[in-house]
Amino acid sequence: MNDNKPIEWIKVPLIECVGIYDRYRKPISKIERDKRVSGKNCNDLFKYYGATGLAGYIDDYLLEGEYVILGEDGAPFLDSLKSKSYLVSGKFWVNNHAHILKSYFNNKFLLHYLNQFNYKNYVSGTTRLKLNQTSMKKIPIIVPPLAEQEEVVSRIESLFSELDNGIENLKRAQKQLKLYRQSILRDAFEGKLTEEWRRSNPDKVEDPEVLVEKIKEARVEYYENQLEEWKERVEEWKSRGEVGKKPSRPSKLKEFTLSTNKMKNIQGWTWMAFGNTFTESPQNGIYKPANLYGEGTKIIRIDNFYDGVINSKKTFKSLKLTEEEVEKYKLTNNNILINRVNSIDYLGKCGLCQNIDESTVFESNIMKITVDNKNIVSKFITLYLTSRIGISELRKNAKHAVNQASINQTDVSNVLAPICSLDEQNEVIKIVEEKLSICENLERTLRSSLKRSELLRQSILNKAFSGKLTKEWRKENQGLITGENSAENLLKKTKEEKEG
Repeated sequence: MNDNKPIEWIKVPLIECVGIYDRYRKPISKIERDKRVSGKNCNDLFKYYGATGLAGYIDDYLLEGEYVILGEDGAPFLDSLKSKSYLVSGKFWVNNHAHILKSYFNNKFLLHYLNQFNYKNYVSGTTRLKLNQTSMKKIPIIVPPLAEQEEVVSRIESLFSELDNGIENLKRAQKQLKLYRQSILRDAFEGKLTEEWRRSNPDKVEDPEVLVEKIKEARVEYYENQLEEWKERVEEWKSRGEVGKKPSRPSKLKEFTLSTNKMKNIQGWTWMAFGNTFTESPQNGIYKPANLYGEGTKIIRIDNFYDGVINSKKTFKSLKLTEEEVEKYKLTNNNILINRVNSIDYLGKCGLCQNIDESTVFESNIMKITVDNKNIVSKFITLYLTSRIGISELRKNAKHAVNQASINQTDVSNVLAPICSLDEQNEVIKIVEEKLSICENLERTLRSSLKRSELLRQSILNKAFSGKLTKEWRKENQGLITGENSAENLLKKTKEEKEG
């Protein structure tokens, strides 16, 4: 907080300017709340609040009126861009993860002040910070004259309203950009982006039957190579006196299946089960408890990729693994990763392994796919899987549970996938990447603008609580901030009322 406050403002501990109603807090488990609200009309339910906002509903209330709720634990105390307090009104219930406050002067002024305050020296804990009541009472609060508090709130909310309109426009632009991205991918896999290329390069457009035969031959070749490698491992196992488990024989080649549903009748394209293109069986990743994370081998997790792109390895976590585990779950370039368990909105999201230059594995809710790179470009298939057509194919047989869904290896193998000549696959990639690079540049600009908007929100609050927003107003309204209307007199009256 800026200590260069106007001389008309006074700084006091929070306990001198708020009523604390924590005695009314009462936690109720979600299971119990669900039982209590089951079968009841929505109009008969009340909001149930926690550290950062609405946590659900319940069939009764503990308080009524307007209050400021400030997180006790679990709130983002050290993140200057996130709110730590919020305003509630009407009839409501609060659990024991938040403090319940009521300003003696102006609740909205208190709310905005608490959302710009630096809690660093007032919270305790490491992984889950806590603001206990003793520390909270000591928080220094600035108290301007009452009329100026109202003016500060009015100006903050006016500026926030303009800012929120700008943020809404930026978010709307982001949504439109996502729609445009999907339209590019739709056109790519309906053959529209390479329509002119096919007319100009008839010699590079292959007969679908020839493509199918090439993929069949590649499957047999890969299988025979796996058999030879297996035989060598068996001989090595025998030479060691058959110690340990005998190497497993490769699974037999599954039946090659073409789709009778051509999706789109595109010259030189065919559609087949995705599994026809695999050179290895799909593999699920490794699960390890949280205490093994920290140092060791890099691991890709579901938050490390989206829209076909894997984030920088700087974002990867590490964990302790044996050499055998690293060997079993290691990734190589051109592996395709598919999220197999998640909420339905994220289920099936993909990432293409590129620039893997050190031992890296993948976690258990991810599936690894290895395709025939003699006839299939991994990037081409990854782009398809991130299109709406591809995502729909991945999710069509999803199994749904509470708050999550899943797909298995058979589901992924049965995905309908497009195949065309290598030349056309590379042309699709080239055109799509050119168009998507424009989208990515615009997206970066929008993200930067949104970040600046959040910083501007804090700047507004900092100016408000250093007196800069109302500097001219004070000069023009001395009668409203001095004498009987001064902050000093306001605090004096409040103290007398409390003691009386």
